[in-house]
Amino acid sequence: RGGLLWFSDFYRHAVYTFDPETGDETKVVDVPGQPSGLGWLPDGRMLVVSMTDHRVLRLEPDGSLVEHADISQHCGFHANDMVVDDQGRAYVGNFGYDLHADMDERDVETILGDEQAGLTTLVRVDPDGTVSVAAPDVRFPNGMVLLDGGRTLVLAETLRLQLTAFTVQPD
Repeated sequence: RGGLLWFSDFYRHAVYTFDPETGDETKVVDVPGQPSGLGWLPDGRMLVVSMTDHRVLRLEPDGSLVEHADISQHCGFHANDMVVDDQGRAYVGNFGYDLHADMDERDVETILGDEQAGLTTLVRVDPDGTVSVAAPDVRFPNGMVLLDGGRTLVLAETLRLQLTAFTVQPD
């Protein structure tokens, strides 16, 4: 965006840019709840997922970071990746459960075979901050892209080891 690489560093609790021409890294904003997915509203304001407090935050022109939406009622564990369409609708995933704790107890094959592991919802946050369920019963949604001018949402379901395509409807 704007010739810069924008990225979240959840270990440093901030969003940064990297300028490939100069090699300069610049901190854009601190996100105490660990940043994850990034996207932009049609008016240019940035949205960022705040992982541990299950919110989507919005960076205002004055540099303040405000709550855009509280998605906690739909999160089984940390909120995660996000993609934002050209209308400003944000699709946000979450882990569904504590995968790392489960991996301490069970092997990967057992986890993958358990259809309940990581079962959660993909939420949609409208530009006004309204939250709704976009897709129920997805497993550890982690990574998304919009295709066909925003008519198709492709979701990576980590614990199903698959990509799932959804037709995006107006509602």
